[in-house]
Amino acid sequence: MTSKQLVLGALFAAMTIALKPIDIYFLPTARLNVTAVPIILSGITLGPVIGAIVGFIADVLGYVLFDKSGQPIALLLTISSVMMGLIPGIIYRLTPKTTKKTNLFSILNILSFFLLVILLIVLLAVEGSVQIENGYVLALHPLTSEWIALEFWVVAAITGAFALYAFVLVFMLARKIKSPLVDQGKLLFTVSITVILAEILVSSLGLMHVYAWPLLLILIIRIIKGFLVIPLYTLLSAVLYKVIIKMKLIV
Repeated sequence: MTSKQLVLGALFAAMTIALKPIDIYFLPTARLNVTAVPIILSGITLGPVIGAIVGFIADVLGYVLFDKSGQPIALLLTISSVMMGLIPGIIYRLTPKTTKKTNLFSILNILSFFLLVILLIVLLAVEGSVQIENGYVLALHPLTSEWIALEFWVVAAITGAFALYAFVLVFMLARKIKSPLVDQGKLLFTVSITVILAEILVSSLGLMHVYAWPLLLILIIRIIKGFLVIPLYTLLSAVLYKVIIKMKLIV
């Protein structure tokens, strides 16, 4: 571990803490922010160990500085934050920096997308928490168990999330987004797997214990959020990754 790696790791951790208070609140189990981007980049650029450390520091310091709930720190949410840096580091450590075989990542990205779609459909069918009636989209409130009509902006945001993911996926498959510095397909796959394992699966288990909501309902909310954050994280990570490479902060 070099001094440059330590400095860059500290920078990523500081970026995450600085971004922590900036979020869009939808539900307690679905807050939109971009704190995961520096953690993901720390794993990609510095390796799985430093990435995991950055994720751990970001979660613990974020809890100490900004949490006002009075509840103890959730271990599973901390593990999820650690995984956000660990998984990208492992993927980039096990795969070559540059490869001409982009078809593999294209196939994996398609599979990831349809995996989320199928999983969401199955969970909606099992949970029965969403239905359409008289042209309105109704959702079952997790606390009152009453059916409420979703506002137009909520439906539009969910639709936009699906469209954004599909847009990024199609463009990358069509190789419209080209870069000699960043393998876009590999980056999208890395972010997809990281979000699925850390933010959807592990975080849902942690949030179930924190808020005492049904696990299936939390998974539905987190998957819908995933359709938005996966392309968002990918695009932001690609931009910052190029900046880091051009500034020669990594080899």
